Amino acid sequence: MLKDLKSVSKDSIIYGIGNVATKIVGFILIPIYTNPKFMSVTDFGVLSILDISAQVLVAIFGMSLYQGYLRWYWDIKDPNERKRLFFTVTTTIGIFSILFGLLLGFNTNWISQIIYNTEEYSRAILLVIINAVLMSIQVMPNSSMRIQSNSKLYTTLSVIKFTTNLLFTVYFVVFLKRGIEGIFEAQIIGNLLYFVFASRHIIQNSIVRYKTKVIKDLMVYSYPLVFASMSGILLTTIDRYSLNELGSLPEVAIYSLGFKIGGSIKVFIVTSVQLALTPMMLKRINDSDNKRFYSKILTYFSFGLMWVILGISVFSREIIVLIAKSPEYLEATLIVPIIAMISFFGMAKDTVVIGLHVHKKTKIIGTLIMLAGLANLLLNILLIPKWGIFGAAWASLMAQFILFIITYTVAQRSYPIRYEMGKLILIIIVGLGLYLLSYLTNDLNIWLSIIIKSIIIISYPLWFFIIPFFEKVERESIKKGIQSLINKKS
Repeated sequence: MLKDLKSVSKDSIIYGIGNVATKIVGFILIPIYTNPKFMSVTDFGVLSILDISAQVLVAIFGMSLYQGYLRWYWDIKDPNERKRLFFTVTTTIGIFSILFGLLLGFNTNWISQIIYNTEEYSRAILLVIINAVLMSIQVMPNSSMRIQSNSKLYTTLSVIKFTTNLLFTVYFVVFLKRGIEGIFEAQIIGNLLYFVFASRHIIQNSIVRYKTKVIKDLMVYSYPLVFASMSGILLTTIDRYSLNELGSLPEVAIYSLGFKIGGSIKVFIVTSVQLALTPMMLKRINDSDNKRFYSKILTYFSFGLMWVILGISVFSREIIVLIAKSPEYLEATLIVPIIAMISFFGMAKDTVVIGLHVHKKTKIIGTLIMLAGLANLLLNILLIPKWGIFGAAWASLMAQFILFIITYTVAQRSYPIRYEMGKLILIIIVGLGLYLLSYLTNDLNIWLSIIIKSIIIISYPLWFFIIPFFEKVERESIKKGIQSLINKKS
């Protein structure tokens, strides 16, 4: 099992580089997006709504067929049949995405009127639709690279896409003053260039033969996951839609900045690890020791993730002061820890759901996430009028926590696994306690505060040697690892 965990860690780092490369553009450009010379607070609010709308469209266009591809791949032993499967799924996604994109493209004025009460953003919405079509098709080559453990190609393509997006965005927004439209035009150029460099991989992994029977089976497996995927995205985006309706676009902008910082944990850490972890978890479905493997994944993942959450939360104010160019965004500091914990319970939910994948009970997954999305909407309606951005943040966290608890309960009934829930609670308690301790330093001298906060973050893993957390074999492995590291340095 340790060998598998090391493999996951290695691939997570490589996938992380690729994942960060594509997502970090938005973070590098925050000083531009929050600079009144280039974009107003309202413009940033509009951009935030368009960004999350693109995520929803990608989920719809892709129909979650890539998940069926990942699940079926290991059942097929013939390499040629795998290539036919890849061609069939990619073609299906491409045709559906283009047709649905055309339908929406002819109604952008109407869509802009519904979302913003003006037709001013209809062209930007059209660019979002085009971008979503390209991104939904990209999911299949990316899935193929992941399942073949071709992390180097995955990372190379991501870096190419990142560089293109970054350079063209700066050129369009800063020099040509194209605003929101320039941002999505740059993304389209980056996505087109991706296909140019990915074409060889796509051709090598395709045999031009459409398998109708297979796609029907995949549809049956994947269509509940479409609703699960859409509901999952809405679960994490309904807060900004609700703020847009119940609050104002400046509130959306402030909240979105806090969400970008707190949510960066999901983008850079959780997603990167899951890109490497998910294929391995599916591959081990039929192994005799898979339950212990799944249990330890949740424990170790939670332990490491909480350390990152603590670091981001403790230094949230310093981060916002550094990157935001307008004092209006300082209010986002207080919601960063809340948003960060959403990633924690989202990760835990995605890990324990493996029990439902084992028995292919995907309909349950979609239903659970849909119910959580409805709960999130109701909580937003209740809390936003009273507490604004704080109500939106707490509503999303409560909904994600509820989803984790229900998913865990249902999955255990289908496929019982002895997860170390006591340790999970200890991780949360230690993380919360250290964060509250760091909060007391905010009134101190800035440099003294930074030193104390750094010590608090560094002390995080040490607490778990004081409390009963690690097993004897785990303690010995950690000691050997530290000793080995010391020996290498000496």
